[in-house]
Amino acid sequence: MKLLAILGLLMVPLAARAGVPGGNVYLGVGAAGQLGNAAGGGPSLDLAIELPHLVLGATLGAPLTAHSSSQQFIALARVAYVLSDANHAPYVGLGFGTAHVGGVTLGDGGPGRDFGVLAPEIGMLLFRQNRFGRVNAYAGALVGEAHPSFVAGVRLFL
Repeated sequence: MKLLAILGLLMVPLAARAGVPGGNVYLGVGAAGQLGNAAGGGPSLDLAIELPHLVLGATLGAPLTAHSSSQQFIALARVAYVLSDANHAPYVGLGFGTAHVGGVTLGDGGPGRDFGVLAPEIGMLLFRQNRFGRVNAYAGALVGEAHPSFVAGVRLFL
């Protein structure tokens, strides 16, 4: 949570200069499903800023069942390149961060293990002209210490 607050404060000056509709920091909620090494899914808290052809973002994600030995808590920062100026535009991105499998919370020192992850992602930014109600549909992977997990989800920015 501290990571999202710090990233939000750092992105405010960028938002003031952004030349895109809104040009603001967007807070959102999401849901994702995960297949592969860590099957499951769950909610996320998301933060993003959209610049002319760039989206900077951060995600905190949690599994639906906090005591599962295979589901992952994740904290990611990501950068994505937007391929169009249209109201609905495709993008490609790459995230990096940390994941925790088998414990209660990220970095809690409890049971389970923490490890770094890369998160390649493709998706669509929908309703970019709206100040509220922007939608981000995506698919990608979480590549960490073992086999990759494939992820698909949606983020709603308020």
